[in-house]
Amino acid sequence: MRVVKASLAIGMLLALAGMWIQRDVVLDAYASEGRSSADLRLDGLDLEVALTPLSGSPYQVALAPDTRAETIEAAFDEQEAEEAAASGAVAGSDAGDDAQPTGPTTTMPPPPIHGGTARLSGLVTGPDGPVPFATVRLERHTVDGVVTKDVTTDALGTWTTARLLGGRYRIRAWAHGRLTMSGSHVFFLAEAETGRVDLALEAVESEPVMSLFDSGDIYLGLTGEIAVSVTVRTVDENGLTVVSGLPGAIVMLQASPQVTASPPVAVADHDGVARFTLRCQQLGPASALVQHQADVRSFPLPSCVPLPPPPPPPAAEGGGSNPVSPVGDGTGTPGTDDG
Repeated sequence: MRVVKASLAIGMLLALAGMWIQRDVVLDAYASEGRSSADLRLDGLDLEVALTPLSGSPYQVALAPDTRAETIEAAFDEQEAEEAAASGAVAGSDAGDDAQPTGPTTTMPPPPIHGGTARLSGLVTGPDGPVPFATVRLERHTVDGVVTKDVTTDALGTWTTARLLGGRYRIRAWAHGRLTMSGSHVFFLAEAETGRVDLALEAVESEPVMSLFDSGDIYLGLTGEIAVSVTVRTVDENGLTVVSGLPGAIVMLQASPQVTASPPVAVADHDGVARFTLRCQQLGPASALVQHQADVRSFPLPSCVPLPPPPPPPAAEGGGSNPVSPVGDGTGTPGTDDG
C-alpha cells in the first residue's frame, strides 16, 4: 500500500512539473516575438464573419477592432455556404448592428378539414322561423391548430357539408346585421359519422341609442358644445355583436330657456355624432329634449355659471400696498406741486 501511495505522489509531482515546463515554453515563445505575458489574457472575444475568395473556404473569421486575436479560417462546404448566403446569414453588410436576418420564414399550413367520410347537416332558425342565407361556421380543432369552413344555408334555412375529417368541432351561425347566437355547439365527430346540428339564432336589439356628451359648465354670455351620439348594435361579418355609430342620423334638440342651441337640427357624421353649440343666457341648470326618429329623451345640459372674477393686479415692487399715489393733496390743481 505504501508503494502505491508513493507512486501516486510521484506521478502528481511529475504532472505538475510538466505543466510548469509547458508554461515556460509558452512564455518564452511570446518573449521571443517581443510580446509580454499580458498578451495571453483574453478580456473578450468578438468575431465577424465575412466573405473571402479563398477556394474551398468561402468564409473566414476576421479581426474585430481592439483585439489581439489572430485570423482563423473556418472551412464550410460549398452547399452550406450557398444556403447561408441565401438565408441572409452573411455578416459585413451595410444593414447596421441592429439588422436582423432576412431569410425565408417557415409557416405551417393549417390542418385539413376535408378528406374524410364524415358528413354534417342541419337547420338554422330564428324568431320568425327558418333563416335563409345564414352563415354556418365550422371549426375543426386539432393539436396543429384550427381550420375554419363557412357554409351558407339555402332558401329553406338548411345546410350540409360532406367529406369531413373526424375530430373536435365547434359550430355557430349568424345572419349578418340582425341575428346571431349567444353560444356555440362543441362536439366530437367520429370518422364516417353522419351528424345533424340544428342552430337557433336570436335577434339583436337594433334600435338606435342616444347618448349626450358635454364639455362642462358654460360661462354666462359665452358658448359651449355638446355632442349627441347615435349608436346601433349589429352583427358583423364574423357573427359578433358590435356597437357602431349611425351615420346620417337626424337629431333635433330643444333646450330650456337658460340656453339657446344651434342648429336646432343636426345630422350625425360618419361616427354617428351630431354636434350642437349652446349659448348661456341665464344662470342655473338647463336641460334639453333630444329626438331621433320616434325616440324622444330628456338630457341635462351643462349649467350656466357666472364668469370668474378677474385676476388681482400684480403687487408693486418694494412691497407697498398702494403702488399708485395721486399727485398733490387733492386741494390744488391736479398735476401741480403745491410746495
